[in-house]
Amino acid sequence: LVFGVSSGQTYARVGKSGRTMRVLRMLRLLRMLRIWQLMAAFTERLQSESLSLALHIAKVTGLMVGWAHLTACIWYGIGAAKGSEDTSWLIEYEFGGRTLGYRYLTSLHWAMSQYTGGMDEITPENHR
Repeated sequence: LVFGVSSGQTYARVGKSGRTMRVLRMLRLLRMLRIWQLMAAFTERLQSESLSLALHIAKVTGLMVGWAHLTACIWYGIGAAKGSEDTSWLIEYEFGGRTLGYRYLTSLHWAMSQYTGGMDEITPENHR
């Protein structure tokens, strides 16, 4: 995208693309807000108490899984961001050679286990 351009123009294009990405992320958040409003409108029109209860349980479960996803991504990011001398949980438990999906599911398992008091076989390990 930016090859063969002088350095001043390169930085300008990178700055504009960063701004564009922020705007796109904000639009995605607005879409999530719209979905939340649609769910609220749908809930108001429900006549069945049991269906309303099931929808409420599904919303709370979705919120918990979403929060666990965010926590898992942050925890994985902390483990993956290491210096040359650091040891992280990825190295300590030898997850470096595993697939990204396996490492993500391990992070998600750790994050969800924090809801129950944190009893898990994998613990944070960052040493200098």
